[in-house]
Amino acid sequence: QQDCCTFKVGDGVSSFGDFNSIHEAITSLPHEGGKICLLPGRHQGGTELRNRESVVIEGCGRQSVIVQHPSETPLFTIEDCVDVRLKDIYFEDGQVLAIAGARNRGLEILGVHTHGRGSAIALVRNQGLRVNDCRFFAEAEPAIIPAADFPTLRPLAFFGGNTLEIRNNGFICEASDLSLQS
Repeated sequence: QQDCCTFKVGDGVSSFGDFNSIHEAITSLPHEGGKICLLPGRHQGGTELRNRESVVIEGCGRQSVIVQHPSETPLFTIEDCVDVRLKDIYFEDGQVLAIAGARNRGLEILGVHTHGRGSAIALVRNQGLRVNDCRFFAEAEPAIIPAADFPTLRPLAFFGGNTLEIRNNGFICEASDLSLQS
């Protein structure tokens, strides 16, 4: 996983790389793209990837965790990009989206795991989207939301566009009151 990294990103606490921020690594990538390797640790979310090509961001599975930040924005936003891959990353998304994206070509989400409440991933107007070998886990909503209102909540995962490949993913709901629909 750590071979051929353009930059390595640590969390500044338990791991140290070329940068301690995903955002800093992305802004330092050359125009032609590159590979960012997330070292083990808890990385701050709120990262945006816009108008970029040929970028790979790869973690160490459950050891590379992206956590919720103070704002209500998604942990990772990908828009208007070409040939981007997120691989082997664990998202603790709390009550915000783990991954949001729109208008991408060749976007790949591989081996990603999310854990939170509400929606985990929303990718719209994409061409050539691949979401494979991922796990999306929804915790039970607090008791303040009646079970009868669950169908009106945002979906755990939403994918839209042309030429979509959605394979070998797991959608898990903690509470028996929640349901999976497609």
